[in-house]
Amino acid sequence: SPETAVVLERGAPLRVLPAESAREVECRLYPGEPVRIVESRDDGWRRIRGEGGEGWVRHHCVAYLWGNDRIELP
Repeated sequence: SPETAVVLERGAPLRVLPAESAREVECRLYPGEPVRIVESRDDGWRRIRGEGGEGWVRHHCVAYLWGNDRIELP
């Protein structure tokens, strides 16, 4: 099930695949922007979905929100 999160890093690269060499999605991410984490991988990649699109980011670019909006940093 998707988890609510926020973007931590301005201009974090959003990629079409979970790889540094993958093409970037044409979408801007902004700090504080709410997103849904729809998939997490053990190698540190998170597939996120936001208003501007969907793609893969490194785990340190987003933080989960739990319960009463408490942030859990990566």
